[in-house]
Amino acid sequence: MFDTAEELQAHYKAVRQRIEAKKPRTLPKPETPKPQVKPLLVFDNPVLIHRIRLKYEIKNGAFVSTGKLGCDRLHFQQVVHIICREFDVTPQLLFSRCRRLSSVRHLCWAIARVMCPHMSLPQMGRASNGFDHTSVLHGVEKAKDRAKPYIKALQSGDLRVD
Repeated sequence: MFDTAEELQAHYKAVRQRIEAKKPRTLPKPETPKPQVKPLLVFDNPVLIHRIRLKYEIKNGAFVSTGKLGCDRLHFQQVVHIICREFDVTPQLLFSRCRRLSSVRHLCWAIARVMCPHMSLPQMGRASNGFDHTSVLHGVEKAKDRAKPYIKALQSGDLRVD
């Protein structure tokens, strides 16, 4: 096809020029300064919101530890005592396998999930007469709406923790 190396090089040069001519020429866009976006924290889970507010505060867009948990921290037995007093049941009956008290048990776990941020679900289950952590999680999810007034009352001091 090509007799000499010069002809081959000329052919490649012509091909490269045609390829370059077909490329659309775009002008570089002027760089606009990007607006600084403050991080928005959107949490649906009231447990996470509560824990973040207790342990951290936001300064300059970053989480900074406050080093304290605040006064909203309770022990699990205190929450159990409050629920037993409100619903007039004993702790043994509350954590028995009786189904008619399951809604009260769920309410207890939902309040404890927020008010006892130091406890994990398995720890709550063990403290509740050996329930599984998935049972505790199910109870928290079912009763989180009913627990909100109790949590607010505990945080504001309207509900005593004798």
